[in-house]
Amino acid sequence: MSNAAEVIRAETLVRLRAAAAALFASRPELQSLTMLVAQFWCDEAEDQTHAMFLASPREVPLWPDGAPGEYENFGVPGDEDVGGVELDDDELVEGFAAYCPEDGSQEEPNSHNYRPWAIARRTLDGVEVEVVGKLYRAHEDAVEADLPELELDARALLLLAEIAGDPSDDDRRRVLADHLQELGDPRGELLALAVASNPEVKPRHDALLARFGRTWLGPLASIATDVRYDRGLPCHVELELDPEALAWFATTATLPTLRSLHLHGDELATTLATLATARWWPQLAAVVVDEPELDAIATWADRRRPLRLSRLALRVGADGPDWELGFTDAGIDLAQMSWEPSASLAGLAPLLACLPPIPIALVRSRHWDPDRAIIDAIVGDGSRELVIR
Repeated sequence: MSNAAEVIRAETLVRLRAAAAALFASRPELQSLTMLVAQFWCDEAEDQTHAMFLASPREVPLWPDGAPGEYENFGVPGDEDVGGVELDDDELVEGFAAYCPEDGSQEEPNSHNYRPWAIARRTLDGVEVEVVGKLYRAHEDAVEADLPELELDARALLLLAEIAGDPSDDDRRRVLADHLQELGDPRGELLALAVASNPEVKPRHDALLARFGRTWLGPLASIATDVRYDRGLPCHVELELDPEALAWFATTATLPTLRSLHLHGDELATTLATLATARWWPQLAAVVVDEPELDAIATWADRRRPLRLSRLALRVGADGPDWELGFTDAGIDLAQMSWEPSASLAGLAPLLACLPPIPIALVRSRHWDPDRAIIDAIVGDGSRELVIR
């Protein structure tokens, strides 16, 4: 898949925001508009990808956990399927197929097939949009190496190092932006627009970001499945590293604002030990790794301090991340990650049994509000110190 997928998703977010603003203006009782996607055969093509738009008086629709058991097609009182963003078949497949489970079927109800991809919420001053989708088939969303090759000179590398010393200083980004524009590097305009205060430049900024943002990543550009940016520079990367990419990643000086990392693959402990020698490693606030095996969870508890990480998190779930465990100085924070019924409290007891005897905080989120009575019933004997925050 090419970075056209990223462009499609970026444009869809803009259109979702506009659709939500229009809907909220005419329907004051509504608080959110959620875009859901699914892929299943629909008498047309095997890869047919579908979108649904769910309007709700809640900030988050009751989908699917917590919804009344009698409904099949989002029949929750107050929630309704509405028109949202018009997307053609090619856009849906290119941009969203990787966010759909592979077990969809036209014989199944919508609650089985569809997964939320983004939520537009009403705010006091407009609309905010949050991407909540999970990559089910990350390999299908890898970006082909069709990006321009843009080299950085010694002056640009020095300016990046200065940005790393104080990422909050936008003046340093402006100096780098000016320098890159003098060299004819389009990332100069991207950085200039990223720190501009004029909201009218956002469409141009978004277009440049979709086209050139990944060029900061060098050989990682084609294998990263999620890249997030802070004022024109990458701040989060999710990927599975091969040996060549690992060698580049451990020695690069072009990621001064990287703050979090999510790694997939095998031999992750060895990969982390290699990356811990990188010059950008001390600036990380958190690292997340996938760990599908419950029996291996305890082995990660003692790895955080040698890696000099303030937070080391595990995404746990045999068929995808249902929970995130974060090891910190204060103990463990535990958050439900998935919108799927499989991420139910029934899976909490065996998960807790695998954890070391240190304090655990259950973290509230927009789609999970831990119930004290239910948690106590699951844990049972009171041997585990649990708090809810």
